[in-house]
Amino acid sequence: MNSHKIASFASGIVVFLVGIGLLIYTFIVAFSSLSYPVTFNQPEEVTRYLVSLVKNIAYLFIMGLCATLIAIMGVKMFRGGS
Repeated sequence: MNSHKIASFASGIVVFLVGIGLLIYTFIVAFSSLSYPVTFNQPEEVTRYLVSLVKNIAYLFIMGLCATLIAIMGVKMFRGGS
């Protein structure tokens, strides 16, 4: 195995593990932010909560998408070295 293949193999594994770590982090954030009960005292709180919920779901979607793309890039780098 030459040094290029070893570097590609190692960097592919590292990038893949970073992507998987980011996916795990995304799921932990999603679970912790969406798992508590919500009570409302005034109608304005419902609107504020829904706007915040949509914003958080959009952020989580973007984080999950980026983590998935990073993991896929790691697999491609890993395969390129073999």
